[in-house]
Amino acid sequence: MAIIERDTEVTTTAVVTPTATYGVLKRPVAATGWRSWVFTVDHKKLGLMYGATAMFFFIVGGVEALLIRLQLAAPNGKVLNADLYNQM
Repeated sequence: MAIIERDTEVTTTAVVTPTATYGVLKRPVAATGWRSWVFTVDHKKLGLMYGATAMFFFIVGGVEALLIRLQLAAPNGKVLNADLYNQM
């Protein structure tokens, strides 16, 4: 059995040219302040915001768990009323 190499040349002639040109979108520029954090695309700032948000909700969940445990620590606990306990 022999390996035969064939000279195959692929040619394409279809060229797509845009009918309208679009301008470059300007990025919001804010060097300092809260706007630089809210409108950022910097991966370092986004990572810090992600970590801060995770820590915030971790603390909120811990406080809620603490309140539930305080309610259940003794019979007829009076830390939370029934509606607030059910909402948590």
